[in-house]
Amino acid sequence: MGALNNALSDALKSLTNNFAGIFNGTNPLTQFQIGQVLGTNIPGVPIISSRDYFLAQLNSWVSTPALQSQWILLIDGFPPALNSGMMKNLERTGGVNAAYDINAARTILTLYPFANVAGCIFANTVQIPGESYAVADASVENNRGFIPGIISGNREGYAGKPLEIGFLETNTSFIDNVMRPWVMLASHLGHVTRKDKRYNVKTNISVYFYSKTFQNLNMIPRKVFRFYNCVPTLVQQQLFDYSEKDTVPGYTVNFSYTNYTVENNLYLPLPQLIKTIQNNASALIPKVSPLQQ
Repeated sequence: MGALNNALSDALKSLTNNFAGIFNGTNPLTQFQIGQVLGTNIPGVPIISSRDYFLAQLNSWVSTPALQSQWILLIDGFPPALNSGMMKNLERTGGVNAAYDINAARTILTLYPFANVAGCIFANTVQIPGESYAVADASVENNRGFIPGIISGNREGYAGKPLEIGFLETNTSFIDNVMRPWVMLASHLGHVTRKDKRYNVKTNISVYFYSKTFQNLNMIPRKVFRFYNCVPTLVQQQLFDYSEKDTVPGYTVNFSYTNYTVENNLYLPLPQLIKTIQNNASALIPKVSPLQQ
């Protein structure tokens, strides 16, 4: 961890020195100094425009625009009570033995190759909920023409901001053999945490957003959203028709959660990446001037 901290400290120090140099004249990358404008100081190198510098910064890893599709979703586990016996006991089957016989499908669809290697391979969209709280004008009696100040109100709860995940429909339907029974099971058992973990319906869900690093190095997660105590609460209805579409559109499943966290990647042990940064700590900042430090 010592090498990691030193590498990051050196990289951040290099970043700070380069920006500071813009203002003290040792790194004249963008505009003339006041003395230069008055003719008392002649720049020794060509001046780089703000536009060029902005575009150059987009080439650094720190400020590179993020990739839209590079993410995976991990579901920590599935309720043990999500099985054929429990579903047959809780739901009306009409005497049909095959009704809610989900054991084989659930076992296959939640195996390691489908759920962990590249995340849940059936999840193809995710909508990360936002954050908000209420604001209002301060109530001041007879404030006449003065504009009242703004005061903060209640923060919006998570019940109205579910985690929305879209799942692909496949021949062995993950949606109707896992997610739909899970919603039904949760409605019967509730969100109560029990000592007997077999009857708990909650899980944790993590969404990893990846980014490129350096040439010949693997992608790394640039940020991670972790949602805790997640329970599916809604399986979106789906329309089937005789249209020209060859495949069935996916379903959206809403998950409730009690809290979430956001993590960045600056603390992760990334030996290969840090080794590259140590060899060239200024790699975070592109060279746009011969005087750049």
